[in-house]
Amino acid sequence: MSRLSTRSTLTTAANTAPTMLVDVLPTLVAAAGLQQPPQKLSGVSLLPLMAVIHNIRPAASLVSTRGFAFSEYPRNVQGTQWMGMSMRTERWRFTEWCQFNYTAAYPEWSAETISKCELELYDHEGDTGMDPAAIDEFDNANLAYPPAHAATVAALHKQIIAGIHYT
Repeated sequence: MSRLSTRSTLTTAANTAPTMLVDVLPTLVAAAGLQQPPQKLSGVSLLPLMAVIHNIRPAASLVSTRGFAFSEYPRNVQGTQWMGMSMRTERWRFTEWCQFNYTAAYPEWSAETISKCELELYDHEGDTGMDPAAIDEFDNANLAYPPAHAATVAALHKQIIAGIHYT
C-alpha cells in the first residue's frame, strides 16, 4: 500500500545563470544516477547549480557554469539566408545576424562578409527574468553601435565564434 502526501516538500528558487536546452539530458542523466553515455554530450549537468540554489552547497563550491547560453534563428531575406546567432550572458544579450552557408552549415564570417552582419546588443543588468511585465523592458535599446560599447561587442563576438561549433 502506498501513502501519498498532499504536502510538497519541494521548494522553488530561481537564478539568472544562463542555461540551454542541451543541458536537460546531462542533468537528467546525473539526477538519475546513470553513467554518462560514451559520446560527448553538448550540454552540462545543472545539478551543481541546483545544489547552490537550494543552499545544499555553497556557491564557492560550484565547479563551473558556462556563463552564457547560445541560440540560433534562421531567416530568409529576399533570397539571402541569414542566421541570428545569439548569446546571452548574465548581463548581455548579443546577436549577430550574418549570412549563412547552409551547404557548409557555417556562418559566413570572412573578412568580406563580417561587415555585412547586423548586430544587436541589449543590457539586461537588473533583469531577474521573474517579472512578466518587464519581459521587453531590457530589449528596447540596441547598444551594438554606440562607440561606448565597442569593446563589449568585440568581446562577445569572440565568444560567439569560439563557442558555436558547426560540425
